Amino acid sequence: MNIRKMNEEEVNNLLKYFEERFGIKKEVFDEYNFYKTSKKVWIANKSLESVKLEKIYLESLGMHFATINKKRKIFKISTDASQIFGKQATKNIVEITDEKLIDVLRGFDLINFESEAEDGYVLLKYKEHILGVGLKNKNFIKNMIPKERRLKT
Repeated sequence: MNIRKMNEEEVNNLLKYFEERFGIKKEVFDEYNFYKTSKKVWIANKSLESVKLEKIYLESLGMHFATINKKRKIFKISTDASQIFGKQATKNIVEITDEKLIDVLRGFDLINFESEAEDGYVLLKYKEHILGVGLKNKNFIKNMIPKERRLKT
């Protein structure tokens, strides 16, 4: 796998996007380094710096943090990252009602759903829990919770 540590400019662009999109302050990530492949961003504790990565064949590194959309110059936060770091978010959060919770957990999209969040990627939140990510377009939210994490019945 062709994975490399992101340079300072790349990290600044990534963290600027997450601060503008979700209000997550850059300081939240002070203890982490970011690595990337052509399509994904990985996050790992800075203690990993001492490992000489070029001498190791890697399938992955740390936790999948985001997927890169080069055309639109944006990032889609991963479900894991949304659940860990989404607690720090202050905007573009969609509050899921009790009535819609089971639908979201089953993977259904939200149609005619009113939310103040901006169009684009949003965090789906139920009470104090971040469930995952959605893609909002007006009053439609595409559920992006992975199939393997959805309720089966």
